[in-house]
Formats: sequence, structure tokens, C-alpha cells
Amino acid sequence: MKTKKAVFVTSRVHPGESNASWVMKGFLDVLIADSEYSNLLREMFVFKIIPMLNPDGVIVGNYRCSLSGRDLNRNYKSTLEGQFPTIGNIISMVKKLLTKLEVVMYCDFHSHSRKHNAFFYGCKKRGRKERKLVQEKVFPYLLAKNTPDHVSCCGSTIGEKRGFHFNTRDYELLGVSFLHTLLDYVNLDKFQGAMVKSSTPDDILYFQDLG
Repeated sequence: MKTKKAVFVTSRVHPGESNASWVMKGFLDVLIADSEYSNLLREMFVFKIIPMLNPDGVIVGNYRCSLSGRDLNRNYKSTLEGQFPTIGNIISMVKKLLTKLEVVMYCDFHSHSRKHNAFFYGCKKRGRKERKLVQEKVFPYLLAKNTPDHVSCCGSTIGEKRGFHFNTRDYELLGVSFLHTLLDYVNLDKFQGAMVKSSTPDDILYFQDLG
């Protein structure tokens, strides 16, 4: 247990973003499968997964809000835990696990109403060490390399998918690719480290010990 790393994955904080559930399905199908690959993932990580953070909003057909009429994604700092129980509980869960294990990833699956392809939003908190901010760019970069037909940092249409909408299978494959990339991320070898360095020339000093 002590040698494992923890990964948090959540989805559907916004009820109307149903595409996120298909990504979660692809993620879970691989994770719970009876295969050597899936066993390896479960041996390496402790997964904490909440497939639907806003079930009440989903049931009543809201697009962004909960039953309280509030956007849960804007209330992670709220002290009104009674109004946002799922948010309060996920925060408590993260804090509790941090006392036991290293949490290497927290990812919340969303869908976007205007932007194309798959992309990441990160949290750029003021006062954080620059090296930490750069490290957080590694996973999105590796995922983009693993899924060149889907993932883009710029949100534009790309490659053979230009002009087409993703179908449910595309979303499921994104969830699968997320798990593949997770293994790459925690086992970054010298070749991958060099690849990341070469792609971010302004950040080379911060990647000096990768691999």
C-alpha cells in the first residue's frame, strides 16, 4: 500500500456534459478488466473514482447546476458543505489520502460547449514554484503524443478528424488513452524525458532530473 501512488478521477460535475461520462466509461472498462495490463494498473495505483459528482442535477435535467441552483464547480472553496455535499466530501477524501499516499493526479472530466478536440485546463496558482508548474504540463504533453488524432492544446480541428464530431467510441478511447499515459507519466524513461525537454526549450532547466 505504501508504495502505491494515488489517482483521483471525477466526472459530471456539470450534468449536461454527458460526453464526460463516455470518457469515464472507457477509463473504467479498462481499469476493471481481467487482464495483465489492468492488474498492473491496480497494483501500481490506488484509484479514487467518482463517476458522477452531480447526480441530482443529472436526474432533474440541469445543464450546469445542482438542485440548489448553484454551479458545484465554482464552490470548491465554499464553507456551505450542506449545500454542496459531494464537493465537501471529495475535498475531505483527498486530504485524508494525502496523509497516507502521494497523489500524483487529480483529473475532472468535462465537456466543452464551444472548443474542439480534447484538451486540458490546469490550475495556475500564484506563488507556486515554477518547477512544479512545469511538471504539471508533462501529462497533457504525453497524452497529446499518445492520441495525436484527438488531443490538442489549441482546441482547433486536427488531422483526419477535421470537420467531424467525435462519437461515443472516440470518447471511450480517450479514457483508455488516459490510463496508458498515466503509466508513461509515472515511469518516464530517459527517451521520454529528452522528448519532453526538447519540446519545451524555455523550461529545460526544470526538467533536468526527468528520467
